[in-house]
Amino acid sequence: HGAAELTEVRRQRQAYQARASADFARGDILAALRAYDRRGQIVWCDSLEAARAQAVAAQAEDAVPGFLYASTNDEVEALNRREQHRRRDACQAAGEVLTAFAFETVRGAVSLAAGERVQFYRTDRAIGVAASEFGTVRRVTAEWLEVVKDDGAVIGFDPSAFDQWGLGYSGTGYKGQGKTQPRTAAVYDNPYAWDARAAYVIGTRHRDDYRLFVSRDLAPDLEALAEQILRQRDDRGSSLRFTTADDYQEQLAAKAAREREQQRQRQQAAAVEEALARHRAALTQSAEGWKNLASGWRGGAEDMTALARLVTTGWEATRAIAGNPALLAALRAQSPGEAERVEAIARQDRDQFIANARRRMPQPPAPPPTPAPEPEPEPPTPRMRR
Repeated sequence: HGAAELTEVRRQRQAYQARASADFARGDILAALRAYDRRGQIVWCDSLEAARAQAVAAQAEDAVPGFLYASTNDEVEALNRREQHRRRDACQAAGEVLTAFAFETVRGAVSLAAGERVQFYRTDRAIGVAASEFGTVRRVTAEWLEVVKDDGAVIGFDPSAFDQWGLGYSGTGYKGQGKTQPRTAAVYDNPYAWDARAAYVIGTRHRDDYRLFVSRDLAPDLEALAEQILRQRDDRGSSLRFTTADDYQEQLAAKAAREREQQRQRQQAAAVEEALARHRAALTQSAEGWKNLASGWRGGAEDMTALARLVTTGWEATRAIAGNPALLAALRAQSPGEAERVEAIARQDRDQFIANARRRMPQPPAPPPTPAPEPEPEPPTPRMRR
């Protein structure tokens, strides 16, 4: 049916970088690296620790720091934490005050403040995140995390219930697939993890600038670096993949398991929405009944009993929501202000809540004054006869 071949590189703005991207794609790793090395964009360091430190320090040179790449998760976490500390130090030097909270994530303990970057490692449709998405923290408390994703969507979740996230200043080449970033930097951290595909992805994500920091302990010169990257590995690649019948059956089973899990998550989300709607309806009914009772309040025994019944209905609904992390997280996502009110009410004792409700009811009208009795007329004075 005919074919079309893509030959023009449009991501990089500078011609030599576009040519280097084409060299990476063809597998001419040495030519691609040489183009950057001639211009001082491959930084040779004495050790991996020095390469790591210089890569992070170089971020301060740019008005908008770039994204840091590495080939292993351990190196990514090391770069994430170094870059976070560098940015925090810069903020403190500028007189900014950061309020940070500690969390346990899938990548270990993390300290996080508003304005810092995060990335997600697992898709969760209930929250609204997909694996490999990034965002900036807009609001953070010990119980709630609100993030503006890079696509502009705002999400919120309970970090104690969803821990599949971490700092978002660094990532592996896998995280960069399909992305275009203004500036990037990379640390050559593991000669066995860097291959031609990793070098291609990491070296072609940028639009304006790319720097590679290499330890001479791992690669003494440019030729050795290219040779290591091109080393043959026991890997059939991702484009030409020969699947056996057993492999295919395993793929089908894995797909079916994923679909079952997605169905379970959808059912769980629907059950959460149904339960939340039921409890919110009870709260609305309680509030409306309370309002109607207040309009004709007389403060008698029947009024007191009706008030206690209405208040108890609302109080029990708030306790049901606040005591269920999934319900509370769903309510926070829909209406943060309402969620705060629900938590405040649920912390009160029922009798205390009823007493507070009684104090808020209007004062019953005062009875009309009793008229004073009229004085008895005086008896007539008898007339004297002469």
